[in-house]
Amino acid sequence: MAVRESVAVQRATARREGRLALLLSGVLLLGLFVRLSFVLAADFPLSDGGLFYAMVRDLQQAHYRLPVYASYNSAALPFAYPPLPFYLAAALDDLLPCGLLAIFRFLPLLANLLTMVSFCFLSRTLLSSDGGVFYAGLAFALLPRSFQWQIMGGGLTRSLGLLFAVLGIHQIYLMYTRGGRLHLVAATFASAATVLSHLEMAWFLAISALFFFLACGRSRRGLALSLWVAGGTLALTAPWWAVIVARHGLEPFVAANQRSWPLYNGLLQLVTLQISGERFFPILAALGLLGALTCLGQRRWLLPGWLVWILALDHRSPLTPATLPLALLAGIGVNELLLPALAGRSGPTSEPSVQVRVAASDAGSAAEAGRDPQDPPGGGPTLAPALNTAGGLGAVVLAFIALYAVCSAVIGDRSYMAALSPEERQAMDWVAAHTPPTSTFAVVTGDEAWGTDRSSEWFPTLTRRVSVATVQGHEWAPGFAEQIERYRALQRCATHNGDCLESWLRRTGSAIGYLYVVKRAPSFGESAAGADGCLPLREALSTDARYRLLYDGPGAAVYGRVNPGTP
Repeated sequence: MAVRESVAVQRATARREGRLALLLSGVLLLGLFVRLSFVLAADFPLSDGGLFYAMVRDLQQAHYRLPVYASYNSAALPFAYPPLPFYLAAALDDLLPCGLLAIFRFLPLLANLLTMVSFCFLSRTLLSSDGGVFYAGLAFALLPRSFQWQIMGGGLTRSLGLLFAVLGIHQIYLMYTRGGRLHLVAATFASAATVLSHLEMAWFLAISALFFFLACGRSRRGLALSLWVAGGTLALTAPWWAVIVARHGLEPFVAANQRSWPLYNGLLQLVTLQISGERFFPILAALGLLGALTCLGQRRWLLPGWLVWILALDHRSPLTPATLPLALLAGIGVNELLLPALAGRSGPTSEPSVQVRVAASDAGSAAEAGRDPQDPPGGGPTLAPALNTAGGLGAVVLAFIALYAVCSAVIGDRSYMAALSPEERQAMDWVAAHTPPTSTFAVVTGDEAWGTDRSSEWFPTLTRRVSVATVQGHEWAPGFAEQIERYRALQRCATHNGDCLESWLRRTGSAIGYLYVVKRAPSFGESAAGADGCLPLREALSTDARYRLLYDGPGAAVYGRVNPGTP
């Protein structure tokens, strides 16, 4: 009898796991559809990536030996960026016939899809109900912040960094709660890969590891495991950072830490529901806050604490990492609050999605949040009963939320998710063919944010000419703040005239021979809705004797400065 019951339990568990896997496969396909709507809309990498493209070419030309400086923009920038994504892109370019631009289009997308898969495994560990796992996966797939900056051309580094960070967090949590040498080794390699991919994501991984140590690893054993992971990560990444320190000292790492948010900024965006990147009503963020209230009401602190911890301590770019706990909380909000409310009940449709138990160890006891390792997989009720308890109304509401979230993600702000147009690339080809190799340019786009100015970033790569105000790459060198101010002051001239340009040249001491002015709306900012942000400047330059029109195409206009030697 016992054997039959055991076999029946195993078969039931297998069926439930199969149903959940099928549902999550549908979630992944939906996430792929949303992301492809951006990637396939252009034949060029989305938004940024020009700096990284040039660095990959530098690596290939150096026969995979780490260059001392990047050739980008002739700015003598230290080649100090974590190199793993560049090695991967260079190797794929040498092995595949598709070309490096195609790799910059699709490799970030692939890494982001793998991040969705990794998140599903993480939620399977942290959430005990199938319904919570499914809704959390759906929320993560549709949260704009989970993919917008990841699938751009510059997402080559960001997407791989986030992927390895999610893998590392999962293994670190399992290392604290279940032990085992395998989790220790996996956590170490994932942490090292994160450091070698993206330093901001490495910081996110570090503060998350500290949080989970405090939440469920506070013991002598947990401290020893933490030290092993930290030491192993330093050892595995030493071939990179030791070379950089030997060549450039600590200055590149100090300079890279210059840009940061105020400590209160992330928490302020949490209170105002601006953490998800949703363009219209932030419905997924609202569901996440409902989940947080549910957890707090039941004294389950892990996920709300992790969200606040990230927003408070990640002073560089907290909104993308915050999508992880936010999506998990959204799954709880739907499964334990929304569906029961639609069913007319006050309790959750299932057992709590995050269980807390105390496990004794030789050193004492540690609080562990998540499913008991001794429980069978999928220890909570299946998704179907959770839906059935809410009836047809619940299905209608969930379908509306999903459709609304899909539309919000697809129709969202595409201005800074656009690619460099064929018309602009044609203008840059003209610059490469008809100006001297030593030419210096001022690139005017009207963009308020340098990080989303695709023209300024790709211009040095595609033309092999110097853009004196381009910011990309200067975050690894002294004078980063000054370069940002130089860029912003130049872009303000988009709505003025040649006097603004001459004043800018005198203040900055720049000597340019040419001016490149785009014909498009700015990528980001209050004026991004305009049809042509640089039209006033071009109209003024048409009668300005100090500038001579050399090229007037559909993507941009190029002017020669009559007296290029005088700032």
